[in-house]
Amino acid sequence: MIYEERIKSFKKTIDNLTSVLSKPKNDESRDLAIKRFELCFEICWKTVRDFLKHKGAIYNSPRDTLKGIFKYGLIEDNSSWYDMIDDRNLAVHIYNEKLAEKIYVNLPNYLKLLNKLYTSLPQTLK
Repeated sequence: MIYEERIKSFKKTIDNLTSVLSKPKNDESRDLAIKRFELCFEICWKTVRDFLKHKGAIYNSPRDTLKGIFKYGLIEDNSSWYDMIDDRNLAVHIYNEKLAEKIYVNLPNYLKLLNKLYTSLPQTLK
């Protein structure tokens, strides 16, 4: 996927997460929000990876890519980004109700960070 397609996908996943978080919370909307968060995070780090690759920096994991974008100065180094990575990893690999509730509570904050990153990224690479 080329960068321009990926940045559009990133925006779409942000919009989808925003939509589900605006709905009344129940088990179904909570679980859907968590799945949409997982997808949004996945597209996010791959979009950032593509951006950094264009700048000559190669990163192969979400955590390393995040460190790279901090160095580049598009977003501030914030412990919430590391919490986001941890929650994404837990959501993908482990599921229980208590964990789902913990992650769901964090999603509005994560959405703000994802939106901020999206607006700081260029729409095209030149």
